[in-house]
Amino acid sequence: MQPRGLGIESPDYVWNEAEVEALEFEGDIASGEQLFAEQCESCHSAEGVGQLDGSVPKIAAQHETVVVKQLADILGGRRDSQASFQALAGLDTPEKIADVGAYVASLPVRLASGKGPGDPAALELGETLHQRDCSPCHRRFGQGMGERYYPKIGGQHYNYLRTQLRDIAVGRRRNALPTMMAIVRSYSDEELGAVADYLSRLDWPETELE
Repeated sequence: MQPRGLGIESPDYVWNEAEVEALEFEGDIASGEQLFAEQCESCHSAEGVGQLDGSVPKIAAQHETVVVKQLADILGGRRDSQASFQALAGLDTPEKIADVGAYVASLPVRLASGKGPGDPAALELGETLHQRDCSPCHRRFGQGMGERYYPKIGGQHYNYLRTQLRDIAVGRRRNALPTMMAIVRSYSDEELGAVADYLSRLDWPETELE
């Protein structure tokens, strides 16, 4: 049974508190490859592309810090996912979490993604929202900032993005960044879909990947 850690609903919640221990270790890519095959590959695929329908996110080339944080949050019960918690049962030390983080970050970028409806007006709205609200943290092409635990979201699957935005807006994703929750909770459902659709279509120029 997944434990229940302190999440955004608690006044004692600290967004970036739990990943520190695993980041004290230098991840071993070879060990991480084996652990990924055992713990992660069945859902995320060997290439880390997830599922185009958005049921499983793309994680290939994600920032190592982001992977470590999300793994630590799932295992610590700050991000609710009983299925993921059970699948990750073998990641029982900070060193193993660090190893998987290093391996996932080493995977080649995969640009193919499940995209949204593509309505031109919605994409224009999504671009406006991204530039105004998202790009200060997630950057122009959605490439994030690893040093601040902001994930790469450009080119992520549309349905996954839309679901996560909705969950953050209503507090269902309990390991969300409070300032992001404050932003997206003001969005209409149309706006959530528009920004997810726009982000799902972003590609990263080689010079903007890091």
